[in-house]
Amino acid sequence: MIFLGVDYGSSRIGLAKSDEGGVIAFPYDTISSKKNLREDAISIVEIAKKITSKNIIIGMPINMNGTQSSMSLKIKQLSSKINQIYKCEIKFWDERLTTVQANRIIQDNQTIKHRTSSIDSISAALILGSYLEGKKGRKSN
Repeated sequence: MIFLGVDYGSSRIGLAKSDEGGVIAFPYDTISSKKNLREDAISIVEIAKKITSKNIIIGMPINMNGTQSSMSLKIKQLSSKINQIYKCEIKFWDERLTTVQANRIIQDNQTIKHRTSSIDSISAALILGSYLEGKKGRKSN
């Protein structure tokens, strides 16, 4: 089962995908936001179909104190639009500090050339990887 990870931003959307077994997350792509939730949903669905994923994990921006951020409502609206056009399972995952972690990964790996687009897809991979790890932990309990 392939999972699609999404790090949604108002300018760019970072994407990650899992391996066939749904165990490992990899940065996949970064696309520009269309500044319209329906169009962004269509773009995400096109990629989900391309990689044959019926499972979409979207990073949920949570404030450090645990409350939802102003972007959280937008993420929920985006997920609703995705569900209107594509039959899939959508899960939200706490994305706190993923951009900080992505920046550290890029700084540690000087061979990455496209810094901004890499940050978004790496952030998506961190979100998806964290979800997959959590999922694995729930199975063993």
